[in-house]
Amino acid sequence: MWTVISEKLTDILKNIEGVGLVLSYMPVISTVSDLLALDIVDGNKQVNFWIVERQAFRINRENTNTCTQEWIHTFRISGWKSTTGRNSSYVDFQNLVENIMEAFSANITLGLPNSTMALSPSVNRIDVSWVGDYMCNFVDISMPVRELRTVNYV
Repeated sequence: MWTVISEKLTDILKNIEGVGLVLSYMPVISTVSDLLALDIVDGNKQVNFWIVERQAFRINRENTNTCTQEWIHTFRISGWKSTTGRNSSYVDFQNLVENIMEAFSANITLGLPNSTMALSPSVNRIDVSWVGDYMCNFVDISMPVRELRTVNYV
């Protein structure tokens, strides 16, 4: 199931130093203050949150002889992190993104019996984004995951 894959991706991301709050859904918020309240470090409000969501999926192949289906899920990881006002903030964020890519590349099976990365994760965009009055570094990562499912054709 895709939810198990999503949970595993979320768990891997949560264990990377420098990654803040990780959610497997887009939170419903009414104000930027609500969002900032989600991630308070040492009493300071900051933006440092990451969202893992399934963006697309397809059944790639079916084999009625072996009763299997190959599913390809495309997960999207979006991350926002406040800039610190230092020139190194951009470099620090780039290094964090590299650490994220390395963590996922080191876990190509995701520790799941019927799933594996279909392709290497891909950084689609690194940019600057605004969350309310906060200037943030932003990243958009795509992660295709292959899942084999056993099906009953009776």
